[in-house]
Amino acid sequence: MKRTLEKIDYDYGKAKDVIEQAYLSNEAVVQNALKQESATRTREDQELHGLYEDIIKFQEEIDYEVIFTEIQNQIDLDFKLTEALNEGLKNANGHDKPDFVQNQVTWSLKTNKFKEMLEGAKQLLNMKNLSNILEDRLPEDYSMNIKTAPICGESSNTAIYGNSKATYLKTALFYTKKVASVVTNNTVKLWDAVDQSAIMHLLPLPTKYKPENFSECTFSYNQPYNGDASIEGVVIPHSSYAFGGQRGESRYGAAGKQFGTEDCSSWIAKLFGCENQFSTVHQLYAHRKQSSSLGNVGEEGDSVVDEINSRFNSVKVSDPQKDIKAGMVLVRRKFDMEKDPKQEGNGIGGHTALILGTADNGQTIYTLGFNRNMPVKEGFGVEEFKYQDEGIKSMIMR
Repeated sequence: MKRTLEKIDYDYGKAKDVIEQAYLSNEAVVQNALKQESATRTREDQELHGLYEDIIKFQEEIDYEVIFTEIQNQIDLDFKLTEALNEGLKNANGHDKPDFVQNQVTWSLKTNKFKEMLEGAKQLLNMKNLSNILEDRLPEDYSMNIKTAPICGESSNTAIYGNSKATYLKTALFYTKKVASVVTNNTVKLWDAVDQSAIMHLLPLPTKYKPENFSECTFSYNQPYNGDASIEGVVIPHSSYAFGGQRGESRYGAAGKQFGTEDCSSWIAKLFGCENQFSTVHQLYAHRKQSSSLGNVGEEGDSVVDEINSRFNSVKVSDPQKDIKAGMVLVRRKFDMEKDPKQEGNGIGGHTALILGTADNGQTIYTLGFNRNMPVKEGFGVEEFKYQDEGIKSMIMR
């Protein structure tokens, strides 16, 4: 084994003390969340090593130049096919079903990151890094196995977690495995384990949507499920995050797939045992109702907002250092201060995560959660936020 298996020295910077205290916390929700992150990262490691073990079996049978050319050609083809897929999804209202977009295209499918993923994998798969992979080594400046939850957005470390390196590596390994099997006349099914995987997720395609020639795409899926008719869809390598989480997907039931994709609010809802999936807009409405603040509170009788209000209390923060504690939930909504200086509307974006602790007299909040801003930030990990931030309404719930 030439891959980096030992625990690496990961620089947590200012977050180090907060993270260490979080692992010692008596808050059950904090311990549960940290265990979920650890289990997800462990499963990802296992699957990545499994891909390597599949690939090195072809090592002596292949010409590196041939496989390099074939991989680049396949990526170029997939660029065209996924671009056509996304164009078709944008124009989906023209299909037979008038509710095609609303009811059949999940958020995660509509907001897929194929373009960024393929660009990253193509850049990674130069001849030197391809040789490293085929010879059981990690690419340059890539390392695995860290002791605790990673920092999302930390680019100074070589660890593949918390940024898009992991997604690029997974995609590169899938390409290498596929093309190596083809050029050696071996049959390999890439997506057989998709329902148990922590590194790939199936996004079903809408009924009656048949992208032309999409079966030639590496990520196309058309296999029976539980003895039923074949499911047509797209498999996307991931690093735990997808916008929308698993909303709108019936394949895995209400609880969703273990190790499946989540977004910030879908995970918080599941972590706290909520029946309804909510967004940060719903959290904003709930906060306003509880704190009697001005602004839109949504429709009366909204079951999602009502459930948030039944499960969470909005925290009045007088002293951030004393009042903000591990196990609480941070909710942030961004506002256009020129158009909405009093922050009475819905805002233009948001984020929510579990609070692990604070620093700088409570003005810096460290959280655990799901986020993505490729390529610098992606995955399930720790993030740092300012409690008071320009154009941001920060709310604390417990």
